[in-house]
Amino acid sequence: MKNKKWLVVMLAIVIAFECFPIAARAAEDSHSYYFGKSTEYSTFNQENSTLNDSYYFSENWFQEEPSERNDALALVSMQLTAAAVEESSDGNAGAFLKGLGFSDINFINNAKQDPESCNYLYGTKTMANGRMLVAVVIQSYTENSAIKEQGWKQNFIVNSENSTSGEHYALALAADKVIGDIEALGDQNSIFWVMGQSRGAALANLIAKRLGDRGDDVFAYTFEAPAIVDADAVTQDCGYIHNYICRDDLVTKIPVWGMTRYGNEYELKTDETDEHLPEELAKLGSEAAKLDVPDSESIETNILEYLSGRVATREEYSMIRIEQFTDPDTGDEVSITFSYQDSLVNLMGVVFSGELTGVSEVLLNHLEDVALAVNELLEAVKKDGTIEALPCYYEAAKDFHAFLDQISEKPLSLSTEDLYALLRLIGPFAVDTDYEPLDLPEVDLFGYLMPALNVALDIGGITYSHNFDTLIARLKTLAPAPELEDIDIIITAPKAGDDVGLAAEKVNAFFENDLFADANDVPWVRVSAAWDTDDQSLQDNTVYYLDVTLETIGHTVPEDFLMKLNGESPYMGPFISYDEAYAVIRARFELELGETPEVEISFDTDGKTETPDPITVKKGSSLITKEPPEITEIVTTDDGKYILTGWFDENGTPWDEIKVNEPMTVYAKWLIYVDYLDISFETPEFGDTMQEATVPEDAPYYIMEQDFSDPEYCSTDEALIEGEYVLDLTLALKDPDNSVFALDMDDPEDYIYIGNATINGEKFDEPDFDTDLFNAMLVSYEYYDDESYIRVTYYFPVVKEEPVKEAEYTFSEGNSQTWTKGSEQSAVFVVERSDQDEETFDHFTELQIDNATVSEDAYSVERGSLILDLKASYLEMLSEGKHILTVVFDDGKAEAEFTVAATQKQDEDSSEKDDNKDDTTPPTPSGDQDDEKPVNVNTGDISDILILFILMAVSAISIMKLMIKRRRS
Repeated sequence: MKNKKWLVVMLAIVIAFECFPIAARAAEDSHSYYFGKSTEYSTFNQENSTLNDSYYFSENWFQEEPSERNDALALVSMQLTAAAVEESSDGNAGAFLKGLGFSDINFINNAKQDPESCNYLYGTKTMANGRMLVAVVIQSYTENSAIKEQGWKQNFIVNSENSTSGEHYALALAADKVIGDIEALGDQNSIFWVMGQSRGAALANLIAKRLGDRGDDVFAYTFEAPAIVDADAVTQDCGYIHNYICRDDLVTKIPVWGMTRYGNEYELKTDETDEHLPEELAKLGSEAAKLDVPDSESIETNILEYLSGRVATREEYSMIRIEQFTDPDTGDEVSITFSYQDSLVNLMGVVFSGELTGVSEVLLNHLEDVALAVNELLEAVKKDGTIEALPCYYEAAKDFHAFLDQISEKPLSLSTEDLYALLRLIGPFAVDTDYEPLDLPEVDLFGYLMPALNVALDIGGITYSHNFDTLIARLKTLAPAPELEDIDIIITAPKAGDDVGLAAEKVNAFFENDLFADANDVPWVRVSAAWDTDDQSLQDNTVYYLDVTLETIGHTVPEDFLMKLNGESPYMGPFISYDEAYAVIRARFELELGETPEVEISFDTDGKTETPDPITVKKGSSLITKEPPEITEIVTTDDGKYILTGWFDENGTPWDEIKVNEPMTVYAKWLIYVDYLDISFETPEFGDTMQEATVPEDAPYYIMEQDFSDPEYCSTDEALIEGEYVLDLTLALKDPDNSVFALDMDDPEDYIYIGNATINGEKFDEPDFDTDLFNAMLVSYEYYDDESYIRVTYYFPVVKEEPVKEAEYTFSEGNSQTWTKGSEQSAVFVVERSDQDEETFDHFTELQIDNATVSEDAYSVERGSLILDLKASYLEMLSEGKHILTVVFDDGKAEAEFTVAATQKQDEDSSEKDDNKDDTTPPTPSGDQDDEKPVNVNTGDISDILILFILMAVSAISIMKLMIKRRRS
């Protein structure tokens, strides 16, 4: 008996423990949630500044301890904050609160009444447990410039005249002014739910702290809040305040000086939230989905380190400073009184008052004025920390003030003293004193300001995590919506003779029950169903397909989600997509009515390959899930290359859309495979008119567009400048329906042309953009207007060749001489050059006699002008009489006449022989005995000079190109 009692007790315990998960799940099932669609403001999107989002919300969250972190409550808090940008209770945020079951919704616009206060939206609702929930949404963004000005001024008024410690003065003052009104919205039994972002987050933090101090139950969720209180002034943990911050957001780290926030802090930028960020942003319809997640922590660290070093304490930030120096222009003593805090507040007034509207448009027209001010600032920064820097800062402030006042649409309210203070604050961070000027005023201006420009260019990265879009997307990763559970749609099985609309009515009826309604009895699903057939009623012995589309709001659809019909899995799907906050699930179900006969399908390849074997399918079947015969290889025939694009019936219906009701033949569609581009182009000489490129007339492609650019990147038709030219060609298919370019289609969003392209039969390398691009070619693929195009960009040089001026060559020795046969002496000729005679030998190419080239073994040449020794053995072969000797050079020639005489008689006296011998002795150049040797000129110094000039020219060209590119940039 005892054993039975113990058994019953144990069984009861087991049953109780088994029920715990069921109870917990029941507390979080769809009936406890409010689901809906919300419209929120995008701080990223330019054209459409809205985000289409879905939400889920439960009153049960407010039955938990306020100090427990609830990412789901954080998500809906941020969504409400992003919706509350209008100065109205009837806007998106008001509709949002109504969807959550709130009433008595109102927007409080304190900006019109008190510039030191804040705006907020509120609503109240009585929860199931009888307690009142008061939602307070601090307006965190607005397009109203007056409210923006008020908010930014509040941000910078950290200290009061009497206090430089404790809470942020201006924000605390605003919180104090509304706390009484907010607390009056509830009663002693109320729960306050407070939320905000950025400045709104700081106000929400302070308001929640005050409500908690008064004993109210508070759930506060803030996002990217700046610091609002000295760390040593925080005496309570304020666990009911939950601050979500991204570590790369500069706003959360200022003010500096060790200030912090009340409550808990959670890191929102994590590896997990970064990983899922693009996906969640895309679901929201945010333009940020197209951007890479930036890394701006290093530049933010530099900013913070500089600011904390420049203004070391909170007291220094607002202290009144008096700086005195001598005005270098007038010699007068100047006294400047300022504080950084006041100057920054005054700057906000100018920024949001519209005084500087359109500055960016006219800035480039006043670069000289800006350069003058920057040069003064540069001098100041170089002397920073010394008394000599002060007049330089003053001169820069006056120059900047004169410039801004000149281009401002109304008199500038920002004083020279304010500009002086601002330059003293940020000058050393904004300019680069190590920059080496290039003596190009416009380029140097931006060179000196590069640190400031880098910050400006990276502003998107610095503010990336601060945006509504990224905050919501990150929170969606931390708090995914409740998962949609598998659904088995139970309907009466269709039968032959049923009207085709009947099944759709049955499917809709299945969802018309409270299983698919939220806590407000609002359905969170939309469904549609239809038979994929042209029949008006279902026929026996046929296969039919029922397409079901389910749209759900506020739910996460798992990848393994399964939707069944009468217990049967779908024929295709389910396929999951997202459309304006709805998760869209599509599935196709196959139903067979009666005994279904099989139908044969034959194939026709137009004789280009072997014919595949026929296949059989059931009557009425759709071929969308059937695999067609594969022919993946390129088919080469006598008339070209082809590739299979698909199978079609005789009416041109593609394979995936064919329904088979009777025996049929499907036909292969072949496309001409274009994998070779043959381009002809006559490279122009300097001064030529550009001749258009051409392709063969019978090619399946044509040149749709072509354009020439000169070395200065300007379109041109003539080669009038030396340097690198570009030929841009766009090639299109003549018959795009029946031909295709050879493409790598692994990535449908980034096809790559994988064929060859040649110009004049030559294939060029791709350009290396770090070196010269001459004789290089880039081939790329583009797709627009439903057509494919190949872009060919050909880089080629045009060089201006100076006309070659022929040098003058003359015979200094040997002309008109007579050589007598039988003499053993050679005939010597000496040729001189009109200039640079020492190079005469280097220009020699050949010797001609009587216009016939003389073999090199018949003569020798030496340096010293040019000494030509014509051998006796050769002369003996020449006929008696006059001959013309021509010495040919690469840049000219010289001609001489000589006579070959008959052999003299043996009885001539020796003196005559000696005379003849003397006559044939090789002549020597005039001058001293030492000069008779061949002259060996040292050309090393000249060569070095030439090389130096060439290097200088190349360097000059490179610098000019760099300057041109920088100017354009």
